[in-house]
Amino acid sequence: MKLFRQPAAQNLSEWLETATGELVPSAQARVSAEIETHFAEAVQRHREQGLADSSALVAALTDLGDAHAAAARFRREHLTKLEVNTVLSQAQYACDTSGCVPWSDLFFLLLLFVLSLGWLYDWAYRPIADGRPVFFATVFLLLIIGYAALSIAVDVLARRKPSLATTRRIFCLGFIKSFTRSLTERLLILMFMIDFLLITFSKNDPLYVKFFQALFGGWIIFWGLRAFIFHTKQTRFNLRLHKKLASANPDDFPGLSRDAA
Repeated sequence: MKLFRQPAAQNLSEWLETATGELVPSAQARVSAEIETHFAEAVQRHREQGLADSSALVAALTDLGDAHAAAARFRREHLTKLEVNTVLSQAQYACDTSGCVPWSDLFFLLLLFVLSLGWLYDWAYRPIADGRPVFFATVFLLLIIGYAALSIAVDVLARRKPSLATTRRIFCLGFIKSFTRSLTERLLILMFMIDFLLITFSKNDPLYVKFFQALFGGWIIFWGLRAFIFHTKQTRFNLRLHKKLASANPDDFPGLSRDAA
């Protein structure tokens, strides 16, 4: 049961404002036209059943259901203003950074390169039977190649004429880039956390030292989990948005050409 129940719409205009307020204008127009047609048909049907005009209007409005529940359904089926702004902002950022390497990408590639060198250096001082350094060095080198290829592809797309197809591809590649970077960073943090805890509790330190070390380790785990939850929510948002973009209406992106995908 909801603690604070939101007031119900008193007429069709209020219902439409609540149900479609977060959609882009073109989606608002399409949904509103469809709802208005259904509403008029419902009013006519209730009149034929013998209800007065005022009662028929109330009954037809009731047939539409809860406006807030409808709003949640429409947000799943149609593009919202937030989603369109997210896609356009990412495309604009790609255009603004075209021809140069953003600091975030440069830092990530440098981090992978240093880790690759570190594992290869470690391999030189390990027994031949231990293949972990070679495995991790290979993984990091493949990540460098893949991430650099994605960055180049985004840069090439950003130089093209703005269109819905190009914007969709930029968002898709940008999502893969951000997902790869975030997942890699989270896994590295997890590895460092595990190493830190194993090294810390393997020492013969006094009890009060271990207590503060445990607090510090718990703080690291807390922020790691917090970042993981945020990353998971952002990934779900991007996946839903990518699915919507596959069948997006060009009218939802004013100013972009309708080049075919």
